[in-house]
Amino acid sequence: MKTTRMALTTTLCSRSVAVLFLLVTQVGSADEPLPYQPRMGKPLRVGFDLIEGGTIGTKEAKVVQKDAPSRPAALGVAYIHCVWDGNHLRIQPGQADNRMWSKDAIAKNGWYVTADYTTDPPRVIVTEAPAAGSTWRFVAISNRDEYYIKNMGRPGKDAWLMLQPRKELYRAVERIPAAPPGSFENRYKEVTVFDAVLTFDGAKKEKFDVADIEAENGK
Repeated sequence: MKTTRMALTTTLCSRSVAVLFLLVTQVGSADEPLPYQPRMGKPLRVGFDLIEGGTIGTKEAKVVQKDAPSRPAALGVAYIHCVWDGNHLRIQPGQADNRMWSKDAIAKNGWYVTADYTTDPPRVIVTEAPAAGSTWRFVAISNRDEYYIKNMGRPGKDAWLMLQPRKELYRAVERIPAAPPGSFENRYKEVTVFDAVLTFDGAKKEKFDVADIEAENGK
Protein backbone atom coordinates (compact mmCIF):
# COMPACT_ATOMS: atom_id res chain seq x y z
CA MET A 1 0.00 0.00 0.00
CA LYS A 2 2.84 2.38 0.87
CA THR A 3 4.55 1.53 -2.41
CA THR A 4 1.39 2.36 -4.36
CA ARG A 5 1.06 5.74 -2.68
CA MET A 6 4.69 6.57 -3.39
CA ALA A 7 4.27 5.63 -7.04
CA LEU A 8 1.14 7.78 -7.31
CA THR A 9 2.90 10.71 -5.64
CA THR A 10 5.84 10.37 -8.01
CA THR A 11 3.51 10.33 -11.02
CA LEU A 12 1.64 13.44 -9.86
CA CYS A 13 4.90 15.28 -9.21
CA SER A 14 6.16 14.38 -12.67
CA ARG A 15 2.97 15.70 -14.22
CA SER A 16 3.24 18.93 -12.20
CA VAL A 17 6.81 19.44 -13.37
CA ALA A 18 5.75 18.76 -16.96
CA VAL A 19 2.90 21.29 -16.74
CA LEU A 20 5.21 23.87 -15.15
CA PHE A 21 7.80 23.30 -17.87
CA LEU A 22 5.12 23.76 -20.52
CA LEU A 23 3.94 27.04 -18.99
CA VAL A 24 7.48 28.39 -18.76
CA THR A 25 8.13 27.33 -22.36
CA GLN A 26 5.01 29.12 -23.61
CA VAL A 27 5.38 32.34 -21.61
CA GLY A 28 9.16 32.78 -21.93
CA SER A 29 11.44 34.82 -19.72
CA ALA A 30 10.88 38.45 -18.77
CA ASP A 31 13.75 39.51 -21.05
CA GLU A 32 12.24 38.02 -24.21
CA PRO A 33 9.76 39.93 -26.41
CA LEU A 34 6.19 38.77 -26.11
CA PRO A 35 5.07 36.57 -29.00
CA TYR A 36 2.02 38.65 -29.92
CA GLN A 37 2.10 40.08 -33.45
CA PRO A 38 -0.32 42.16 -35.53
CA ARG A 39 -2.40 40.19 -37.98
CA MET A 40 -1.03 39.95 -41.49
CA GLY A 41 -2.95 40.82 -44.64
CA LYS A 42 -5.65 42.80 -42.82
CA PRO A 43 -6.10 46.59 -42.44
CA LEU A 44 -4.45 47.98 -39.31
CA ARG A 45 -4.50 51.37 -37.64
CA VAL A 46 -0.92 51.96 -36.53
CA GLY A 47 -1.06 55.47 -35.09
CA PHE A 48 0.49 57.57 -37.84
CA ASP A 49 -0.72 59.21 -41.05
CA LEU A 50 0.56 60.33 -44.44
CA ILE A 51 1.63 63.97 -44.29
CA GLU A 52 1.50 66.25 -47.30
CA GLY A 53 4.80 65.81 -49.14
CA GLY A 54 4.95 62.03 -48.71
CA THR A 55 6.36 61.66 -45.20
CA ILE A 56 4.87 59.69 -42.33
CA GLY A 57 3.72 61.37 -39.11
CA THR A 58 0.67 62.98 -37.58
CA LYS A 59 -0.58 66.29 -36.20
CA GLU A 60 -2.39 67.66 -33.17
CA ALA A 61 -4.49 70.82 -32.97
CA LYS A 62 -5.72 72.90 -30.06
CA VAL A 63 -8.21 75.75 -30.16
CA VAL A 64 -6.78 79.21 -29.43
CA GLN A 65 -8.44 82.58 -28.94
CA LYS A 66 -6.55 84.53 -31.61
CA ASP A 67 -5.31 83.80 -35.11
CA ALA A 68 -1.61 83.79 -35.89
CA PRO A 69 -1.51 84.78 -39.57
CA SER A 70 2.29 84.81 -39.63
CA ARG A 71 2.35 81.04 -39.16
CA PRO A 72 2.13 78.74 -42.20
CA ALA A 73 -1.12 76.94 -42.91
CA ALA A 74 -1.36 73.46 -41.45
CA LEU A 75 -0.20 70.68 -43.75
CA GLY A 76 -2.74 68.28 -45.21
CA VAL A 77 -2.93 64.82 -43.68
CA ALA A 78 -4.23 61.63 -45.30
CA TYR A 79 -5.59 59.20 -42.72
CA ILE A 80 -4.14 55.84 -43.66
CA HIS A 81 -4.43 52.23 -42.72
CA CYS A 82 -1.56 49.79 -43.07
CA VAL A 83 -1.29 46.18 -44.18
CA TRP A 84 1.59 44.12 -42.80
CA ASP A 85 2.92 41.03 -44.58
CA GLY A 86 5.37 39.99 -41.87
CA ASN A 87 8.17 42.20 -43.20
CA HIS A 88 6.70 45.25 -44.91
CA LEU A 89 4.06 47.85 -44.09
CA ARG A 90 2.01 49.10 -47.05
CA ILE A 91 -0.38 52.01 -46.83
CA GLN A 92 -3.96 52.19 -48.05
CA PRO A 93 -6.77 54.73 -47.61
CA GLY A 94 -9.55 53.86 -45.19
CA GLN A 95 -12.95 53.48 -46.84
CA ALA A 96 -14.45 56.11 -44.55
CA ASP A 97 -11.60 58.53 -45.25
CA ASN A 98 -11.38 58.37 -49.05
CA ARG A 99 -12.90 61.85 -49.34
CA MET A 100 -9.98 63.27 -47.34
CA TRP A 101 -7.32 62.00 -49.73
CA SER A 102 -5.81 64.21 -52.40
CA LYS A 103 -5.14 62.76 -55.85
CA ASP A 104 -1.44 62.64 -54.99
CA ALA A 105 -2.13 60.73 -51.77
CA ILE A 106 -4.48 58.27 -53.47
CA ALA A 107 -1.74 57.56 -56.01
CA LYS A 108 0.42 56.28 -53.13
CA ASN A 109 -2.10 53.56 -52.21
CA GLY A 110 -0.09 50.37 -51.70
CA TRP A 111 3.28 52.12 -51.33
CA TYR A 112 5.77 50.96 -48.71
CA VAL A 113 6.54 52.63 -45.38
CA THR A 114 10.32 53.07 -45.58
CA ALA A 115 13.07 54.48 -43.36
CA ASP A 116 15.28 57.05 -45.08
CA TYR A 117 18.75 56.83 -43.52
CA THR A 118 20.14 59.74 -45.57
CA THR A 119 18.76 62.26 -43.04
CA ASP A 120 19.66 62.87 -39.39
CA PRO A 121 17.65 61.61 -37.66
CA PRO A 122 16.42 59.09 -40.24
CA ARG A 123 12.93 60.06 -41.39
CA VAL A 124 10.12 57.76 -42.48
CA ILE A 125 8.68 58.16 -45.98
CA VAL A 126 6.69 56.10 -48.48
CA THR A 127 8.30 54.49 -51.54
CA GLU A 128 6.76 52.85 -54.58
CA ALA A 129 8.97 49.76 -54.20
CA PRO A 130 10.52 48.14 -51.11
CA ALA A 131 14.00 49.36 -50.20
CA ALA A 132 16.63 48.57 -47.56
CA GLY A 133 14.66 50.53 -44.97
CA SER A 134 11.28 48.92 -45.73
CA THR A 135 11.53 45.97 -43.32
CA TRP A 136 9.94 46.35 -39.89
CA ARG A 137 9.44 44.31 -36.74
CA PHE A 138 6.75 44.70 -34.08
CA VAL A 139 7.97 44.13 -30.52
CA ALA A 140 4.97 43.51 -28.25
CA ILE A 141 5.07 45.13 -24.83
CA SER A 142 1.67 43.88 -23.64
CA ASN A 143 -1.15 41.67 -24.79
CA ARG A 144 -3.29 44.71 -25.60
CA ASP A 145 -2.02 45.61 -29.07
CA GLU A 146 0.80 47.80 -27.75
CA TYR A 147 4.09 47.61 -29.64
CA TYR A 148 7.47 49.16 -30.17
CA ILE A 149 8.22 49.29 -33.90
CA LYS A 150 11.74 48.49 -35.04
CA ASN A 151 13.31 49.12 -38.44
CA MET A 152 15.69 46.46 -39.74
CA GLY A 153 17.53 48.61 -42.28
CA ARG A 154 20.73 48.90 -40.25
CA PRO A 155 22.00 45.43 -39.26
CA GLY A 156 23.59 45.49 -35.84
CA LYS A 157 21.85 48.71 -34.78
CA ASP A 158 18.46 48.98 -33.10
CA ALA A 159 16.47 51.70 -34.86
CA TRP A 160 13.14 52.49 -33.19
CA LEU A 161 10.18 54.42 -34.54
CA MET A 162 9.15 57.59 -32.70
CA LEU A 163 7.13 60.74 -33.40
CA GLN A 164 9.15 63.95 -33.15
CA PRO A 165 7.40 67.35 -32.96
CA ARG A 166 8.51 70.06 -35.35
CA LYS A 167 9.73 73.27 -33.78
CA GLU A 168 7.57 75.33 -36.13
CA LEU A 169 3.89 75.71 -35.25
CA TYR A 170 1.15 75.87 -37.90
CA ARG A 171 -2.27 77.48 -38.01
CA ALA A 172 -5.74 76.41 -39.10
CA VAL A 173 -8.99 78.34 -39.39
CA GLU A 174 -12.31 76.56 -39.19
CA ARG A 175 -15.77 77.98 -40.01
CA ILE A 176 -18.32 76.89 -37.41
CA PRO A 177 -22.04 77.66 -36.95
CA ALA A 178 -22.85 80.61 -34.70
CA ALA A 179 -25.85 82.55 -33.45
CA PRO A 180 -28.17 83.64 -34.96
CA PRO A 181 -28.93 80.51 -37.05
CA GLY A 182 -27.40 80.66 -40.50
CA SER A 183 -24.37 82.68 -39.43
CA PHE A 184 -20.81 81.46 -38.93
CA GLU A 185 -17.69 82.46 -37.09
CA ASN A 186 -14.03 81.52 -37.27
CA ARG A 187 -12.41 79.09 -34.86
CA TYR A 188 -8.63 79.30 -34.72
CA LYS A 189 -6.32 76.38 -34.06
CA GLU A 190 -2.65 75.98 -33.25
CA VAL A 191 -1.31 72.89 -35.00
CA THR A 192 1.74 70.82 -34.07
CA VAL A 193 3.11 68.45 -36.71
CA PHE A 194 4.92 65.30 -35.61
CA ASP A 195 7.35 63.59 -37.98
CA ALA A 196 7.96 59.86 -37.80
CA VAL A 197 11.70 59.40 -37.34
CA LEU A 198 14.03 56.70 -36.07
CA THR A 199 15.99 56.84 -32.86
CA PHE A 200 18.98 54.68 -31.91
CA ASP A 201 18.37 55.50 -28.24
CA GLY A 202 16.27 52.72 -26.74
CA ALA A 203 15.07 55.05 -23.98
CA LYS A 204 13.30 57.23 -26.58
CA LYS A 205 11.46 54.50 -28.44
CA GLU A 206 7.73 55.10 -28.55
CA LYS A 207 4.76 52.89 -27.80
CA PHE A 208 2.23 52.49 -30.62
CA ASP A 209 -1.29 51.13 -30.41
CA VAL A 210 -1.84 48.79 -33.36
CA ALA A 211 -5.52 47.99 -33.87
CA ASP A 212 -7.49 45.86 -36.32
CA ILE A 213 -9.92 47.74 -38.54
CA GLU A 214 -13.00 45.56 -38.13
CA ALA A 215 -15.25 47.83 -40.21
CA GLU A 216 -13.20 47.07 -43.31
CA ASN A 217 -13.40 43.29 -43.27
CA GLY A 218 -10.74 43.16 -40.57
CA LYS A 219 -12.34 40.02 -39.18
